[in-house]
Amino acid sequence: MADDEGRRARLRRETVTSIKAAAWTQVRELGAAALSLRAVARSVGLSSPGLYRYYASRDDLLTDLVADAYDDLARALEQARDQAGAALRDRLRAAMVAYRDWAVDHPAEWSLIFGTPVPAYTAPVEGRTTAAARRFGAVLLTLLHEATSPAGDVPAPGTTPDPPDFPDDLYRQAARLWARLHGVLALGLHGHFFPAVRSPEQVRALYLAEVDDALRDLLGPGR
Repeated sequence: MADDEGRRARLRRETVTSIKAAAWTQVRELGAAALSLRAVARSVGLSSPGLYRYYASRDDLLTDLVADAYDDLARALEQARDQAGAALRDRLRAAMVAYRDWAVDHPAEWSLIFGTPVPAYTAPVEGRTTAAARRFGAVLLTLLHEATSPAGDVPAPGTTPDPPDFPDDLYRQAARLWARLHGVLALGLHGHFFPAVRSPEQVRALYLAEVDDALRDLLGPGR
């Protein structure tokens, strides 16, 4: 019996992985608004009723895709931060650059979580998407907390405390910093800069310059 249950659980995980892969293919090719459960079912060899055993609606599937995108972005920022060494400036810079690099490498995922809202879709108020978004936000919040707190009053390296543990002023500071970087990133991704700043190399250089300016404003020249 235990072996049968384990086999069923494994098959279910594999089917869910296949469903999400087919859904991502649709999102990349047609956009999230065009996501169709019927088309996804055909792609993975399921009937439409069969697919509903895994996802009750398009919104349920979109919720999983949004959460997966946030989780993947958070992992990219955490990995960059943890590989950057001990210096705070290096860890902050690595996370900021990783945000841009992830967006360039994952345009469909970035557009799904930060682009135009999908018509008629509303993420659950509390759930997987919320938890995943908090994990992403906590990476930057933790580093900013370290930058603005007295020595010894900071989280352990490589950890991300729950966002409710942060003071309101830190949220405001993080929002301003993120908006500053996000604005440059979004304009570059959508080709809205002047012709003199259009090539991928020029756009990346502009983003890195903004990162370094933000670090100087936040940490000063010597930290």
